Amino acid sequence: MRRSSHRHRSRPFRWLLLLIPALGAFAAISIPRAQKRDYAHVSVNGQEAHVVTIDPRVSEVDVYPVLVPRAEFEQVVGERKPRAAINGTYFDRKYGPMGDVVAQGKILARGRQRSAIAVDSSGSLRFRRRVGRGPFDWKGFSAGLACDPMLVRGGKSTGFGPFSRTLRAARSAVGLTADGKLLLVVIPGQVTLDETARIMLKLGAVDAMNLDGGASCALYSQQTLIVKPYSSMSTVLLVTDRR
Repeated sequence: MRRSSHRHRSRPFRWLLLLIPALGAFAAISIPRAQKRDYAHVSVNGQEAHVVTIDPRVSEVDVYPVLVPRAEFEQVVGERKPRAAINGTYFDRKYGPMGDVVAQGKILARGRQRSAIAVDSSGSLRFRRRVGRGPFDWKGFSAGLACDPMLVRGGKSTGFGPFSRTLRAARSAVGLTADGKLLLVVIPGQVTLDETARIMLKLGAVDAMNLDGGASCALYSQQTLIVKPYSSMSTVLLVTDRR
């Protein structure tokens, strides 16, 4: 009787085992792929990092800053619905940007920051350094955002002074890998610029630039607010799918 009873109970259990893979496959299919393609929460050099990676070779995108004085990050991404977004450059007490802001080939603001991420006339992303005391020449560029300092140049840390090696804060950064992938990174822990550069190198950046940090750190990817800022801001760097 016990054997017979055991066999009887095992049949639905066997059916359940057969159903589990099917249910798993259905669940995987039902989750939109877009929700999984860009964002990763990782640990690098002992630090937590939120990383959005976008490969322009897989899908065409537009990268450009928007000038939004004293705006809330959530409002900006909610209205514009980009694929990804990160906070922009530093700003003054009146929320004026302290770095150049260029969009659609027009200079929207001028600042004194010496580094910039830019989109050239061919649509390629690149990093620039302002030479001398003169302003950036944006001829031939459709978009750009200036901030400081440059963290990584040509696959090497740019080096920092004693103050920059000791000052700790939450950091935001943007970078490019050797194969052209765009990195939007927020490190919520208290790190120095030197540590930030090392993290960007570990993530594969051959060029990288620091963005405004601290309470301004903000990151968004595919309809999800990943890092919520604690302050308003003046600029946001957007990534949108090209239609």
